[in-house]
Amino acid sequence: MRLVTVAAIFYIFILLSNATSIQAIVENMRGASGSVTPEIGVDGTIFEFKYTADPFQPRIPLRQINITIQNPATSDEQLFLYDDGTHGDTRPYDGVYYGAWDSIGKPDGLYTASFCSNYITSRCGTKINKKFIKSNQCKELFYKHNDINDRRVNVVVTFINYEQTGFFNRATLARQLIEGTSGLLRVEPFKSNKNKFNFFVVDENGAVSDYQTGERQFGREALNETARLSAKCPLENKITNAVVNWDFRSNARGPNIYLSIGNRYFDQYTAVNTHEFGHAFGGLADEYTEDRSNLSVTRDEYDHLSTAIKNQCFFSPNVQCLMETRNPGTNYNFSYLVCGENCTYITNGTAHCDAANTAVAQCQENPAWRDLIGKGCGRDGVVDCLNQTPNGRYPAGYYLEERCVSKPGCYYPNLIRHDVQNIMYNYDRIDSTSLVEGFGPINERTLCRKIKEKTGSTSGICNNLCLAGCTNGQKCISGRCQNG
Repeated sequence: MRLVTVAAIFYIFILLSNATSIQAIVENMRGASGSVTPEIGVDGTIFEFKYTADPFQPRIPLRQINITIQNPATSDEQLFLYDDGTHGDTRPYDGVYYGAWDSIGKPDGLYTASFCSNYITSRCGTKINKKFIKSNQCKELFYKHNDINDRRVNVVVTFINYEQTGFFNRATLARQLIEGTSGLLRVEPFKSNKNKFNFFVVDENGAVSDYQTGERQFGREALNETARLSAKCPLENKITNAVVNWDFRSNARGPNIYLSIGNRYFDQYTAVNTHEFGHAFGGLADEYTEDRSNLSVTRDEYDHLSTAIKNQCFFSPNVQCLMETRNPGTNYNFSYLVCGENCTYITNGTAHCDAANTAVAQCQENPAWRDLIGKGCGRDGVVDCLNQTPNGRYPAGYYLEERCVSKPGCYYPNLIRHDVQNIMYNYDRIDSTSLVEGFGPINERTLCRKIKEKTGSTSGICNNLCLAGCTNGQKCISGRCQNG
């Protein structure tokens, strides 16, 4: 036992003699590692590679080792890294190797540097792969934020027919879109999970000359150009955010967002973009209704709807609503379904409060999100934010408190929403003057689950939402399932 202790003390002494900090000691104890700096660069960028040998493995002092640089468009290249004190490494034969690779003339694309975990034996051991990008157009949006070798979601912003030119203008507008008023990183759960996302902007203004405009158009003419621009950032696990400068109805199609926007009103559209991100990333449904969806859904049809809709809206055969047409004769002519807070209406205008109250009572017990009812305002597990304050305002969080609201949503007039209004219902600006305060706990949980699926973990507000759900009769209180 004493010999083991002495050996351990001696090893720590050796580490201390070669390290300048406790952090360096920890790094030395992680085994073999490799890195590339920078992770993204234009033509002519000198990419530098570092390999640190495993201090726990027997090591014969090697002057040099080689790594493999791979790109699907080219044949593999071999690059030597040196541990001789003259190639960027500070001390010879300390197990830390350096080398550099000149990207000039190399094709754009995603490259992989492949290190061996053990260079002593004839076997390479477990491969250590590090990715890097050579591209003249794919640029980091936030300085030193990205880590393409971490398991993250990659958000790529592109511009089509945008009048502003130059990288500075494009990057400024892209940052405004992501972190400006109502921007993605101002809203939970993205706000507290920023490090689960990488952000890029394509430094090229795409062009489309033939397109149709109007509220009934969806910018389909931008699909091919968006795909071409997005390919400038050759990454997996990607959401492409296309900012398009002609008039159509903004929408999400698969992992792509098509945002119709004008130069003068950019800040006003950040909430729309956040709404569309809820579609593209989380698979969330719209929680409003309109004239294209004025027919009630049957129970069997509801059971076959997407999980997202069933996580957002509750089926009730007791709810019907009155159609009301607004803005007749314009491109914005929609028929909205109007229901009261405490009772609903059938098409002849006769109130049926009993039916509505029955539906709400059913909703309190049966939805997929029953464990979150009462969350979002006041105490968890209790619906306690129904009354106005003495100054005539509702308390903060009132509009997002999870409860069963006898107002239709998710396209169909007989589906009950889970809160009064969130950004999937009303994508107005999210600021001190707006009634919209975010996605709401139920949608936040869906988004958190998607973040965990894509990146392996979550942080921040997600830790308070009982991502696995609670058993029947339990409530999610302070992040734990408790008997309610």
